[in-house]
Amino acid sequence: MKKLLIVIVLFLTLYLTGCQIKDQNGEDNFELATYTLEDVKHNKVKKNTNIGSVSMGTLDHGYLKVRKFSGQRSLVIKNIKSSDKVKITSTVEKGNLGIFIKCLDEVYQIPINTEYTFSFDNLSGVCSIVVVGESAKFRIDYDFID
Repeated sequence: MKKLLIVIVLFLTLYLTGCQIKDQNGEDNFELATYTLEDVKHNKVKKNTNIGSVSMGTLDHGYLKVRKFSGQRSLVIKNIKSSDKVKITSTVEKGNLGIFIKCLDEVYQIPINTEYTFSFDNLSGVCSIVVVGESAKFRIDYDFID
């Protein structure tokens, strides 16, 4: 029984690390290399794999910290007023990462490795903060400002 458990754990470890998308543009470039803004806009990134993830959040603030992440994940989905703003702070240590705000048919890319405030001017309705990674080690904090 113990040997079977070891084999299952080993298989899952190899399977999960095999689903990661390799960093194809070098250790010093944290921009996405495989996925594009169009992929995010048209929901072409369907799944995600993460290893060592910690998250906490509400509709107004939270964070996500991941040791290795590939794919797409929504951090928060919220009904937005045009007067709202969100402060996003990100740190990428390895791999590639893209941070996006999706509102209806519009997608906006947020700069990485910085603190950035996005204003929802002339936008309202359901919006989301989306992260897309390629073997990325990162932390993102978000804080909605009224």
